Amino acid sequence: MILTLLDVANHIGTMGIADRSHVYCGKMQGNTEKCIGVYNLSGSRDKRETIGGDKNSSYRVKTVSLLVHWNKDSEQTEMTADRLYQAVGHIRDTSMGRKRVLFVRLLTDNPVDVGTDDDGIYEMVIEAEFYYERQEEKENEV
Repeated sequence: MILTLLDVANHIGTMGIADRSHVYCGKMQGNTEKCIGVYNLSGSRDKRETIGGDKNSSYRVKTVSLLVHWNKDSEQTEMTADRLYQAVGHIRDTSMGRKRVLFVRLLTDNPVDVGTDDDGIYEMVIEAEFYYERQEEKENEV
């Protein structure tokens, strides 16, 4: 069983930073202000190898990009992105969906400013690795 973007989005929605209805997986709906997008982190990373293969690994890693798409005030956007950055960085031993997340490793020193969208809404990105407990896969699950 894998940790999904929906698992992460549902957890982000409980943090009190953005309303759960404004936390999106994969694609944001329109240009709604004060929302957070949860995406698979693009780019290649080295595959983690465990001696004896994956069956001997006790955890898996989900790489995620969080897009804070906030408003036309750069300072408010930066402060909100920092709140999310701090909250995500403090995740330890918690449940997300039916998975146990051990911890989150942030991949940058702070949220990354990516400028504004076409409507002038400021955006910042947080890249993170979610380390979660590996569960035995059932034969009929893919």
